[in-house]
Amino acid sequence: MPAPRPIGRGDAGCGPARRLLSLALLSLLLAAMALTPGRGACPRACPDYCELRVLADGTAVSEPPAGVDAGSEPLYAARQPGVGIFSGSNPPQTQTNDFVRWPAAAANASPSRASFALAKHTLQGVTVYVLRLDNPIGHFSVLPPGGQACPGVAHTSATAKAGGCLFATNAGFFNREDEECVGNIISNGHRVQVSGLDNVNFGLTATGDFVVGYLTQEAVSRNSLNFAQLVSGMLWLVRDGEAYHCPAYGRELPHGWFLDQPAARTAIGHDREGRLYIVSSERASTRVGLTIPALTDLLLDLGIHNAVNLDGGGSTTIWTPTEGIVNRLQDPCSEEEGGKTGGPQGDGLCERLVTSILCIK
Repeated sequence: MPAPRPIGRGDAGCGPARRLLSLALLSLLLAAMALTPGRGACPRACPDYCELRVLADGTAVSEPPAGVDAGSEPLYAARQPGVGIFSGSNPPQTQTNDFVRWPAAAANASPSRASFALAKHTLQGVTVYVLRLDNPIGHFSVLPPGGQACPGVAHTSATAKAGGCLFATNAGFFNREDEECVGNIISNGHRVQVSGLDNVNFGLTATGDFVVGYLTQEAVSRNSLNFAQLVSGMLWLVRDGEAYHCPAYGRELPHGWFLDQPAARTAIGHDREGRLYIVSSERASTRVGLTIPALTDLLLDLGIHNAVNLDGGGSTTIWTPTEGIVNRLQDPCSEEEGGKTGGPQGDGLCERLVTSILCIK
């Protein structure tokens, strides 16, 4: 199987307008993004959308409210800060479908086995994991928490073990207060949850097409696109080979610091060849991690053609059956989990209970 495309090499197939980043330039970009504090309700990267970033009460938020995970809790802009993702006024709803469709790659090896590779890179102290699946049809799935339904939470590793996954990460956003899943979830053709939220979606149809974009509640409820797998994220990062996080930011309405703050991140996408990519990054400290613009540039440099940002922060978990948890976790262990000495890596850090996961099998 060909080796994964190394970070730092551009892909001319994404069009002449796309800026190609060298490894050195990308490293400098990550450092600059990670070391500059956010500017409240107006992120640096999307100045044309600043008018949408003022809260309903006219205030702005310079940094995430106390206790809020910048990579995992976007807090819609129309809501009061620090009180949970489902508090305050209602988020926007999708009125019309707006999506792109792209054929997924057919199996290029034995159709009974997933053909994938996992690569690890370190860029200015930020550890990034890149999973490429060459034959996603029949080998990629979205699994609900514990293989059951929403609401509910389970560890990524537990859901992955129960699902027989060869590789797994966390997936959709959720409300940590009541364990409600956020957005749409379809798992192996079963509609786990249908939502009208105006959040971007990533799906794979039963006929072998990736679908990325905004979907009405009716389209998901009727499953008119014949989804086998579907999960909602927050922010359409790459659209047709071009950066799209700013228009998505103006439409999906997270707070500005959700873009600007360095955090652990998880994203899913596909390249022009129809191969599926899952990209996850760690947060080394409160000042070293990936911002949304840095993540978007990284995805573009990998040659990814469409990509969606998924739940990140302390939710970010990468699991394989041979290595267990691969990435450095972020949440401290509870006393029941062993406190300071607990955790799968013996560092006092433990898995967060999450809702849906991405599964390769």
